[in-house]
Amino acid sequence: MKAPGLFHRVFKRGLTELMANQTLYQALAVLDEDVPPSPRLPSTIPPASWVLENVAVADLTPYTLSQAETKTLTEKLQTTLVRTKYFNVLSRSEMKAVLDAQQFQRSDACDDSTCLVEMGKILAVQKIIGGSVGKVGSTFNLVLRLINVETAQTEITADRELKGDADQLLHLIEDAGRELALQYATTRSKQQAGESAP
Repeated sequence: MKAPGLFHRVFKRGLTELMANQTLYQALAVLDEDVPPSPRLPSTIPPASWVLENVAVADLTPYTLSQAETKTLTEKLQTTLVRTKYFNVLSRSEMKAVLDAQQFQRSDACDDSTCLVEMGKILAVQKIIGGSVGKVGSTFNLVLRLINVETAQTEITADRELKGDADQLLHLIEDAGRELALQYATTRSKQQAGESAP
C-alpha cells in the first residue's frame, strides 16, 4: 500500500520542478508537506499595494559566445523576470521602438553603468538590468546587475558559474534571474516596512 504514496510524491516532485506558476506550486506544497520549497522559486508574492517599477533588460554582453546565443539568453532572462511578477518589464519590441526613435546608438554592447543608465533614461524606466556572459577554459560565467537609473547605483548583483555543457546556460540564466528578482523583492519589502513603521 506504500507504493501509491511514493509514486504520488515522486510525481508531484517532478511537477514542482517544471512549474513556473508559483501559485500552483504553493498549492501542491500545502497538499504535501514532504515536498520542500524549491530554492529556484521566489518564496514571496508581491503585495497588492506594490506599484510595479518599470524595468528594462539590456542585451547581455557576450564574451566568447555568439550574438545569437547571447540574444537567446537575454530573451530567457526577460521571460524569467516577467514570470516573477515583481516588475513591469518592457518588451524587446517596445525597447527597440523607443531607442530607434531616439537614435540611441552604441559601437559595442551596453555593459558599463554609464551606458545602461543613459539607456534607462531614454526608456523612462526606474531600473535597468545588464550583465555579461562568457567562458574561461571550460567554465561559463554569468553576471547580472540591477541598476537604479535615477541614482546610477548598482543595487543588486547575481552571478553564476557553470562547468561543462553550454546547453545548461538557459537554466543558469533562469536561476540567476530568479535570484535577482528575489533579492529585489526582499530589499523592497524591507524598505516598505521601514517606511510604514511609526
